[in-house]
Amino acid sequence: MPLPHHFADLYREAPVFAACGVIYFACDIFLPNEGWPALLRPLFLALLLIPCARYLWRTRRHDRLSWRYQYPRLCVLAAGIAVIAMSAPVCLDLIGGSKTLTTRDFHIRESMPDLYNSVGFRLVLPAIRRELPIDNRHYRPLQSTSEIRVAYWPQSGIIKRLDILDSR
Repeated sequence: MPLPHHFADLYREAPVFAACGVIYFACDIFLPNEGWPALLRPLFLALLLIPCARYLWRTRRHDRLSWRYQYPRLCVLAAGIAVIAMSAPVCLDLIGGSKTLTTRDFHIRESMPDLYNSVGFRLVLPAIRRELPIDNRHYRPLQSTSEIRVAYWPQSGIIKRLDILDSR
């Protein structure tokens, strides 16, 4: 099978790429930004790269002097590095556990949605010098509170649990 020249050809020739792309965007849109689903989202998305790398490896050309033989090898290597980079913070958080912080020093910052953060609000915690993404459902209650307890995973920067302790 010749190497496709456009991504549309790649999706047409390999339905596994199309399925992985659809699953990736569905996870990014529908999974929450807090709790266990948010922690496991990068690990799940990293695992989606494995069938893509397997497909590229199995369809490589056997002409070892051609650049077309090197391209699938580089894609498999890049997919392996991406799997390690995406799953390392999750694994470290699963091993190390979460941390809990009770504070009165916090504020909410509205951020522009980008590739990795589809939500527009972040909880700024100056005590740990971190900005953690929050779901939209927490925006209004956090505006009218003075003290919170936040359980978070430090490597991933994801909130495990958010408790409102004192309302104004």
